[in-house]
Amino acid sequence: MKNGHGFAIPYAVWLILLGAWFLIAPGSVSHLLKWVIVIAIVLMALPPLVQGLRNRDDRFALSRGLGLLVAALVVLVLFRSLLSFVPLMLGILLVLYGINAIAGARARKQYVNVSVVPSIAYGVLVTLVGIVLMFNPFGAILLTLRIVGGVMLVMGICEVLDGMRGRRA
Repeated sequence: MKNGHGFAIPYAVWLILLGAWFLIAPGSVSHLLKWVIVIAIVLMALPPLVQGLRNRDDRFALSRGLGLLVAALVVLVLFRSLLSFVPLMLGILLVLYGINAIAGARARKQYVNVSVVPSIAYGVLVTLVGIVLMFNPFGAILLTLRIVGGVMLVMGICEVLDGMRGRRA
């Protein structure tokens, strides 16, 4: 336990297991995330509801609690739609940015012997990523969860290696 090395292996195992779960079953991670958010919102609604029911004059607390319960219901019913809205908006922004990069490539050219092809290729790539995000938003979220899982796996393996190095020193 000296210098925190005693926690390296359990932490690494936790990262590896969590990363493998994100990588293998991102849909279940998304489903669990939905329920965690709904439960958190319901728990946030309980104190204002109790306060509003105890003190009948405090209508603000009661309405805040009821509003949070409605928000929890909206998240429960529309989670997938709300989640897919984020990549859609990001996709629109990336398409606009990519088009701007393509259009401005020639205008930003400062030297005669420098090609605009890399700037145009970058703009096309950003535009294509934006289009993919716009037309496959939920797939993009699952891919993002898989990438996070892969990063967590690598972090867990690095923690194991660091933990083994720490024991030798």
